[in-house]
Amino acid sequence: MKRVVRYFHTIYVFIGLTVYILRRYKKRKQYLYDLSCDTLDVRVLPEKLHRRYKKYVPVFLGIEYMFLMLTGMRFSSEQERRATLLCGITPTFDDMIDDYDYSIDQIMDVVNGVAQPTEIETRCAVAFYEAGAFEWNHYWDHTLSVQTESIHQKANGMSHDELLQLTRDKGGISVVYGWHVITEEYGGQPIATAAYELGAYAQFINDVFDLYQDREAHITTLATSCTDVRNLMLLHDDFYQKMLLALNDIPVPAANIQRIKAVFVLLHAMAECALEQLWALQNKHNGVFDVLHFNREQLVLDMAKWPNRIKWGWKVAVS
Repeated sequence: MKRVVRYFHTIYVFIGLTVYILRRYKKRKQYLYDLSCDTLDVRVLPEKLHRRYKKYVPVFLGIEYMFLMLTGMRFSSEQERRATLLCGITPTFDDMIDDYDYSIDQIMDVVNGVAQPTEIETRCAVAFYEAGAFEWNHYWDHTLSVQTESIHQKANGMSHDELLQLTRDKGGISVVYGWHVITEEYGGQPIATAAYELGAYAQFINDVFDLYQDREAHITTLATSCTDVRNLMLLHDDFYQKMLLALNDIPVPAANIQRIKAVFVLLHAMAECALEQLWALQNKHNGVFDVLHFNREQLVLDMAKWPNRIKWGWKVAVS
C-alpha cells in the first residue's frame, strides 16, 4: 500500500513540475529571444542560439522548481528575471570558453566593457549580464574556472579521479552559486551542500544521457571513458545516495524533502534504464564495452519507444 501511495505521490509531483515549466517556458524563452534579437539587430535568432535557449530554459525551470519546493520560497518578478538572464548567460559563456578559447580574464574584460565583444554568443552574454545588473564576484570565478577546466575533457588526458571531481564540481558549483546569484543568499550550509550534491548528480546522469553526443564531440566524460558499465552503475548509486543523504540534513519540513526526492525518483529510474541498456550492449559483445564501436541507437535511450516507457514506469512504481 505504501508503495502505491509513493507512486501516485511521485506522479502528482511530476505533474506539478510539468505544469510549472509549461506555464513559464514560453515567456522565459521569448524574453531571451527578444533581448538577443535586439542585441544582434536581427529579426530571426541564429539557429544555434535558438537551440541553446530551447534546451536550457526547461532545465533551469526544473532546478528552480525543486529549490522553491525545498525552501518554500516564492520568486519575486525580479528574481524570475535574473534567473532567466542567468539561463541565457550560462550557455553563451560556455560557448565563449569552448568555441572561442576565452580565458576568465578575457570574459571579465568583455563584460566590464574593457574589450569589445564580436561573436554573437559574446554579444548576447554581455547583454544578459548588463540587463541583470550582475556584479563580477566569486560566483563567476568559481563557475568559469570549472568550465575552463572542462576543456581538458577534450584533450582526453584526465585521470578517472580528475574526471570524477570535475563532474561533481561542474554540476555542483554551478547550482550552488547560481542559486546565490538569483536569491543573493545561500540558505545555510545544509542547503548549499544539498545543492552541490543535487547538481553533481544531475551532471553525472546528463553525461550518461549525452554519451553519444559527447563521443561525437570528442569530449571525455566518466561515461565515454567507461570500459565496464558495472563501474558506471556503481558510480550512479554513489552519486544518488550522496544526494539523498545531503537532502535529509536540510532543516525543512519532511514533506518538502519528499517532493524533491519524488522528482529524482523519476530521473534515477530513467538513468537506470539507460545504464541497463548499455549493460545489455556490453554483454552482447562478450563483456567488452567500447563507445567507439556503437552507433547512436545503441547508446541513446529512446523514450519515444513504448518498451522503454513501460520499463521506466515500472521502475518508478517499484522504487
